Amino acid sequence: MAHSLIKGQRVNLEKVAGTGLTNFSIGVSWGGILNQTTQKKFLGLRSKTINETIIANLDLNCAMFNTKGTMVDHIYSPVINPELLLAYGLPEGKLVSDTQALEYRKDNHEIFGGKVINVDLTKLGENVERIFFFLNCSSDEDFSQIPYVKTKIFENASSERVNVYSEFNVTAQPRYVKSKTLIVGEIYRKGSVWRFNAIGDVLACENIGETIQSINKHYLI
Repeated sequence: MAHSLIKGQRVNLEKVAGTGLTNFSIGVSWGGILNQTTQKKFLGLRSKTINETIIANLDLNCAMFNTKGTMVDHIYSPVINPELLLAYGLPEGKLVSDTQALEYRKDNHEIFGGKVINVDLTKLGENVERIFFFLNCSSDEDFSQIPYVKTKIFENASSERVNVYSEFNVTAQPRYVKSKTLIVGEIYRKGSVWRFNAIGDVLACENIGETIQSINKHYLI
């Protein structure tokens, strides 16, 4: 049975599965936005209401930092505009970390129904102390409209049935209007133990550059 987390809760990854947990996946899925339009009829007939579900385009990214707060590795899309990245002093995007400890899962839609990054803590470089996972919305919607975002830490397996260790939800709020970034959570090293922090903060960042700047300013303290 999955352990339900609340915003701001921290868990020991070595205990969350009942045994030491070093190889797992972090996945996010989200609800569709119901859009209703009215189609007018002619000759006095009644108008017709058409229901449409809009799925926002969210990208799951991560940034890895050392003890000095310097970004030492990352995963985000290789198709992000290089000029945008250069403006923020960021390297080009890639889907696998330098040591192959983290990898964007290409079959994520079939297995999880959202976006997934595989994690193998045993392959992390010694300079990595903190890993932030975040969503950027690249479509016109924002997090005041997306009904929910569900985050799961689950078994890294190729089968359709996997063990889910922990999960938590972030639901839409009116104050999230024009906010297009969600800081999902953080994996961090505490001594010899890796822990997960369910952050769940929604930010008014327009792009990945602003998001990583905000992480540097507000979370690496």
